[in-house]
Amino acid sequence: MQLGLRLLLGLLGALPAALAGAAAAPGSPVPAQLGAPESAVAESAAEEGAAVWEDLLLPRGFFLDLASGRVADRPFGAEDLRYERGELIAGEGAVGVFPGSGERIARGELVHGSRWTAERELVLGFELGVRGWGFLRVLEVTPSFVRLERWAKAGGEPGVANWRAGRLPVSDPSGPGLALDALADASGGPWRVESRRLGGERRWQALGEWSGTDTFVDSTPGSDAIREYRLVPLRSEGLYGLRARGVAARETDGASPPLGREDRVNLLTSSVSAGRFDLTVLGISSGGVNIMPEPGVRVASLGSNELDGWTLPDDDATRYVTQQRYLGVGRDVGVILPEGVFAHLRAERGDESAVRLVVQLNLWGDRLFMPAHGSVDWTWSEADGVRFDAAKPPPDAVASEIAGRLLERETEFDSNAWTAVGLAEAGEPQYDAQPGPAGVVRYRCTWVTRAGEHGPYGAPFGVLVGDDGGPSSERLIDGLIASLGHQDYDERRRARAGLRALGERALPRVRAALSSPDAEVAAAARELFALFTAPADEAASSLGKGFEKLDPALEKGRDDASQPTVATSPELLASLADSRGLGPAPEGWLAARAGERAQALLDSLDRVSDETEAWRALLAEADPDPAVRLVASLYPELVRWPARAPVFRAGEDGGAGDLTAEALAGVDVAADPWTALARLQLVHELYLARPATADAQLANEHALLALQLLERYANGGELVFLDAALQMVADPRVRLRAARNLFELRAEERARTEGRTELVLETADGLLLRDVLESLGDAEDTRIDLILPEGDYSDGNSSPVRVYGNGLRVVGQGHVRLGFGLMILGAGDVTFENLEIDPDGAACLRLQDANATLIGCRLISAGQGVQVNAGLLELIDCEVVDDEARGGKGGNGLRLIGRSACHLLRTRVEAGGDALIGARLALVERSVLDGGPRNAVSAMVEGELFAVDSLIRGGGNALHTVGRGLLEGCVLLGDSAVAMQLGDQFYACPAHLLSVGPEGQQNDWRRLPSCPSGR
Repeated sequence: MQLGLRLLLGLLGALPAALAGAAAAPGSPVPAQLGAPESAVAESAAEEGAAVWEDLLLPRGFFLDLASGRVADRPFGAEDLRYERGELIAGEGAVGVFPGSGERIARGELVHGSRWTAERELVLGFELGVRGWGFLRVLEVTPSFVRLERWAKAGGEPGVANWRAGRLPVSDPSGPGLALDALADASGGPWRVESRRLGGERRWQALGEWSGTDTFVDSTPGSDAIREYRLVPLRSEGLYGLRARGVAARETDGASPPLGREDRVNLLTSSVSAGRFDLTVLGISSGGVNIMPEPGVRVASLGSNELDGWTLPDDDATRYVTQQRYLGVGRDVGVILPEGVFAHLRAERGDESAVRLVVQLNLWGDRLFMPAHGSVDWTWSEADGVRFDAAKPPPDAVASEIAGRLLERETEFDSNAWTAVGLAEAGEPQYDAQPGPAGVVRYRCTWVTRAGEHGPYGAPFGVLVGDDGGPSSERLIDGLIASLGHQDYDERRRARAGLRALGERALPRVRAALSSPDAEVAAAARELFALFTAPADEAASSLGKGFEKLDPALEKGRDDASQPTVATSPELLASLADSRGLGPAPEGWLAARAGERAQALLDSLDRVSDETEAWRALLAEADPDPAVRLVASLYPELVRWPARAPVFRAGEDGGAGDLTAEALAGVDVAADPWTALARLQLVHELYLARPATADAQLANEHALLALQLLERYANGGELVFLDAALQMVADPRVRLRAARNLFELRAEERARTEGRTELVLETADGLLLRDVLESLGDAEDTRIDLILPEGDYSDGNSSPVRVYGNGLRVVGQGHVRLGFGLMILGAGDVTFENLEIDPDGAACLRLQDANATLIGCRLISAGQGVQVNAGLLELIDCEVVDDEARGGKGGNGLRLIGRSACHLLRTRVEAGGDALIGARLALVERSVLDGGPRNAVSAMVEGELFAVDSLIRGGGNALHTVGRGLLEGCVLLGDSAVAMQLGDQFYACPAHLLSVGPEGQQNDWRRLPSCPSGR
């Protein structure tokens, strides 16, 4: 027997905590039992002659005595029941099923049997003669046990049990605690309300009596447990079976607050708790959260096929485990809590990219979860009010549980307080005949089970009351325009939301309102014009709190003819300019793409007038894109204090003596730009050092040592000496000036025309051009200017043209399009001017051990714009853009590997993917780098980035993993919550830098004490 008890205790340890706790009966003549039935230990034990109502656990291989409710590991006799291999097995003649179904179970109506498949909701009756009668209801079935509900009454008299297996809804009262709402049918009462803590108490505690016609409040349930309630009738003919479960202080939407490292999460309340907690956050990133379940909490990963019906896997010790787990944003896990109930857990990204957990609980131990309600199509008419289309049932896995769709209306605009409109059965439409005044009204829906439980609410959606697409809509627009100047702030916001949803239909009236004498109306009209062109997320944040909950769904349920459309950015800005009496816009400032408008602003820094200043102020105030607004805001400072630095040339001494002259003497920017850069760094450090100071002495020591290293590199070619010389000067201001000096000298070198030959192609012939370019590899002197007349140079061959010529210059006259890419191999310097390079599915330009300069070129990227391997690339007045004509593939703009450098001047890179990847050195001046949904600049761990007077924007980070560099006069925008991961030698100007993004984006860079450009 001792071995049997040890086995029994081991089994109980594996069962849910709510039903654990074995107690043997030493010395008793009856078999070893799993403790006394609940009716024997309840404080509200049944009175003499009253019915017994209790919960029982029947493990596999154990026996239930039907008369007493005791459970043991040996038979009691003929009148018992056991559980084996998914079946309930009874002795002959004692047990049966009741025919039909209903709430009235009468003694003597059994259909006897001996074996039944154990299934939830199975009801088995038992007849014990003068000892009594009753029935069992199956609540839960697992391979290890079944959980049963037992009702029994002693004696041999005829009897009837009034029974309803009901799960009552539990609500939050106005004060603390939990409330049982008034019953629709209270004829089975009155009742005694009993309560216990699920998983922690077996005894039921009487809370008081209840008629069921009002609300019963339990004011002290605690917030760290599931409270279970049952209603015990006070009359013999009263109604049994009604139960409720609830958790006090639970978040309505089940969403936790934004999570932080080491937070302890209470899954019952979806809160970060100092008391009970179920999970600990070990780590967090923008992509997800690393969680560790507490002892007794088990977690199982879910596959996509397991989410279709919202049914969690069975309780399997190999699936549900207590171990650390990473939960990515948008991913799901199943959880079993210590109380034995299931939870469905998902990681989501909330406000400002913070990660939170959304928890659904099934407090009844089932694995079935309600789906969230989807969107609802609607129409409005003056006769019927708002008509909502028929409720569509959720997936088949839960459709049988659904009673209907509960529709709720917000009581006041953006108050997040709701009132019920009504419940519609599946397939039935709903009406709200009195939705309120014309304008935006918000609704939300949830599915309701037949037991009265609510599923998760769908996202609130907006309805335009008064919008029938006809005369009523015209009156609605007039009323909303007038309300733009309403004295009540919420009414003004509601009017703006309604006009935004009406879109193109409201546009003429909004445009007219731009010149309204009412300043409030005119300002609101300008804001609406900006919103008409902004993305949905930006529009939401611009309108203020609550708009993001309105905008997407306002556009649902409308036919195509009435779908809101928006004005383009040029229309918006031109309309605003007209209202201010501005003249023609500067070139490019009304371009359709935000990147083009920003680039046009940067291009015009040298061409400032009173007219451009008025337009700049307009863009700073009203451009729909935040990047353009920020560039326009920074513009005056960039104009007022241009970034200047001296340019040193070979043959000069820089005014700093013989050491400077020696460094400059070896500068050859064409033959060896890296050595030239190292020498120019020494020159600028010597120039900036104050005479007769420690700085001057250190600069002299750097120069002497670096020149020796460069001499050894020149003699032997070992790159280690060149690299050491390049690292000799650490000051980022000096390194920036040297980089700018290098590319200024290269521009002067390109301007030399002596000794060059001009060759003109007579016609636009792609085959001829391919032959000419490839044949130049055999020429001894390729200082040739190849002039291409206007036309399309395609030859039907997608492979790139190989270009070998050192010193070659290819110039397009008019619009010249190359239908193939260019591959430049081993060339010292090649220049391309005024070309559109548009290869189909190939890189526009590839450099291998070569230097190339592109001036006034447009590169259309179909996956990869430019690839550079151990080369130097200059892009001046260029564009590298996505292949929109072929659908856009979101390729990278510039990818540089090895010892590669690039210089971008007045150049826009907006190729749909990362704009710049992997350069050893990158100098970006007056340019736009847009990474689309990804990072703008990345993978430069060993690289150096200098950005001056530029816009850098990425849907991820503006910058990501950049080793060293300097930002000056720049606008940076990024959306990732992950820090930029910049090196400890990356610096930023303290005064001329605008950066917008989640908090923590700028934590990686260091601010210089003053502007490095002397502004």
